[in-house]
Amino acid sequence: MRNHFRLAWRVIRRRPVLSLVIALTIGGALAATTVAFAVVNGVLLQPLPYKEPDRLVAIWERSLVRDAPRNVVSPANYMTWSEELRSVTQLTSLIVTSGALSGDGEPEQVGVVISGGNYFDLVGAVPLVGRLYGPADDVAGAPNVVVLAEGLWRKRFGADPAIVGKTIQFNGNSNTVIGVLPASFDYKPRYEFAGIGSRDLWTPQRFGEQARNAGGRYLQVIGRLTPGATVESLRREASALAADLRTRFPERQAGWDVTVASLHDEQVGDVRTPVWIVFGAVSFVLLIACANVTNLLLGRAAERQQEMAVRSALGGSRADLFRQMLSESGVLVAAGAVVGLVLASWGISALVASAPDLPRLEAVQLDGWVIGFGLGMAALIAILVGLAPAMELSGSGSARWLTQRGDVTGRRKARTMRNMLVAVQVALSFTLLVGAGLLLKSLANRLNVRLGLDAADLVTGQITLPGSRYETVESRELFYEQLADRLRTIPGVESASLASIIPMSGDGQATGIRVVGAPPPEPGQEPVAHVRFVHHAYHETMRIPLLAGEYLDGRDRRGAPARVLINETGAQKFWPGESAIGKRIEMAWFDSLFAEVAGVVADVRLNAPDEPETGVTLYWDYRQVGVPARMVAVARTRLGETVVPSMRAEVGQLDPAIPLFNVRTMETLLGKAVARSRFTAVALAMFAGLALALAALGVYGVMAYATQLRTREIGVRLALGADRTRVVRMVVGEGARVVLPALIAGGLGALVLSRFLRSLVFGVSPTDPVTLAGVATLLGLIALGACWIPARRAGAIDPVEAIRNE
Repeated sequence: MRNHFRLAWRVIRRRPVLSLVIALTIGGALAATTVAFAVVNGVLLQPLPYKEPDRLVAIWERSLVRDAPRNVVSPANYMTWSEELRSVTQLTSLIVTSGALSGDGEPEQVGVVISGGNYFDLVGAVPLVGRLYGPADDVAGAPNVVVLAEGLWRKRFGADPAIVGKTIQFNGNSNTVIGVLPASFDYKPRYEFAGIGSRDLWTPQRFGEQARNAGGRYLQVIGRLTPGATVESLRREASALAADLRTRFPERQAGWDVTVASLHDEQVGDVRTPVWIVFGAVSFVLLIACANVTNLLLGRAAERQQEMAVRSALGGSRADLFRQMLSESGVLVAAGAVVGLVLASWGISALVASAPDLPRLEAVQLDGWVIGFGLGMAALIAILVGLAPAMELSGSGSARWLTQRGDVTGRRKARTMRNMLVAVQVALSFTLLVGAGLLLKSLANRLNVRLGLDAADLVTGQITLPGSRYETVESRELFYEQLADRLRTIPGVESASLASIIPMSGDGQATGIRVVGAPPPEPGQEPVAHVRFVHHAYHETMRIPLLAGEYLDGRDRRGAPARVLINETGAQKFWPGESAIGKRIEMAWFDSLFAEVAGVVADVRLNAPDEPETGVTLYWDYRQVGVPARMVAVARTRLGETVVPSMRAEVGQLDPAIPLFNVRTMETLLGKAVARSRFTAVALAMFAGLALALAALGVYGVMAYATQLRTREIGVRLALGADRTRVVRMVVGEGARVVLPALIAGGLGALVLSRFLRSLVFGVSPTDPVTLAGVATLLGLIALGACWIPARRAGAIDPVEAIRNE
């Protein structure tokens, strides 16, 4: 084998350009595949970084009325589950939100996790410094304690270990730091209420006994299965308990069930299909690259037919020749593997740095599993690309090749092999291009959907008033009214307002409502509405069209007769064929609230451009419902984010300890809402484009080489009077006989792929005939163009020179 590799190196050095092309082709395709596998491995295959992660589950309430399978949980149900579910050994709850850190330095809004005292024990977290809180810290009357995340500890406190035991000001209260949580530990929740996308500080939940009867749903719940229990057994038990609770507490539990999922599925379930699709696309590109390299090696083998015949005549066995050819392909692929792993390392770093909206992105790295996959794929590629030329040349008979001028690739078997490889490239490219076309068309539909508002020139920022200093409704109302007035006076700001939740932010609030005068619905069938508490100038600032009635205005103050705006969907649902103006509704929000419909506004996409329906939405003046502590400031300005310092200055003028955070434009929020769709579509389009280029080169290379082999034949045809146009048609026709069946096969593959894309496409059928026909036309024209270039050369052959050269 050492002699085989030494000879392989000498052969490769004699053709440096061809060898470099092969190594780079393999290296690039292998790098893309390795990066894609790193994502699959880190996001989907690696276990969660918690204690016994396979036994961790997430439990949600399920709204049967809204068909919402993952609704946050009420404290009362959480306590009941903790006591009565036997399939879990522990349950804990979380609220992910944000809070203001003040004291030394500038005020800063940080991500906060409020969790049960048993949370860290349940997931097996280990402190970096100090200790983590436990059940003893999660009782009423216990000292206020917090745990810092490593990132906040290093950024704000200079990684000082002496911070443990010191007091910091959090949300206007004094809290003692008891420990630091390492950066390797991070739970990414499904929902964040006023979150900022990071978890910087942890504090105990501390439910009182009154929580057993409290309304509202706002908890996320995770637990650990008992030994022998499964997700399915817990699901059955929890559903039975939910049915029992509907009987015991009909007013609170009618229309509610339970959803149970493994914690791993909970964190990665939404991206499982897109990740596998991208990995499949990269694998297709790798196969196309292998087919191209195999064709190059078959072409090179034709030049060495006499060499192999001499070796065979001098006693070289077929096994020796076979090993020699595999050694040469192995050396080429090994060089490509080195290039591929270097490129993969850079690619993984770039992927993580670009931070696409992928869960568990921190687990994507070039570890032993990924390197092993890359090396394993390299070994497989070496066999795949070297097998065909090795079999051809090792089977060359010495007598035949020494007595006549044969051509390995000219034989029918070799020609069939080349054509099959080209057909595979065309078919795989067709499938990828259809998938990319469908996803790009879906992305365009998402970006062009009517949002119900004007997203341009809107700048938003969140504010949270600490309860310790803004306990009363009057104090919160005064702050927000003054802030709205100040924001409108900023130069360049056309209008400004406030809202509890803005579209595309990912937040949500919903509650049950009743239409006054309508027949009472069956238990559990009460209508549910999205609820937004807004400043009276909100709809004018967002440019949400008024369809009937009038907007809210300054009259809608605390103590005044309550008025509400309803969206078009709600008006048509409750009063079809009638005017909604003047109708009355009752909303269950802590206490019952009655209001008269003042106006009907256009539907607004609340969470994503592709949400299936907007649902019923109610807009209340925030002063009539107690003034929430958290609001979002909205300013319409052509100055973009350059106005943000002025907005922060106005907030600071009212209260220097309150930061303006989560500052984003509405267009940024819209881009984030379609980030995963964009990532999948762009990735698939990029790989489909690469596949198309490789397929076109493959078609061109095979047809050019086949035409070169037939130079003498074409010269004879021309010498005997054949028309040059007919020669061109002959060569193009041979290419068409390869390409057309490949297009049919690719179309069938695209139909299979469409089954997996069904959940990802929006506003377009997975079997969209326009996309199929467009891709078929594009690929057919490119492939025929690749045939036409060597066909023109064939038609320009000088018959005298062709025959003389032979």
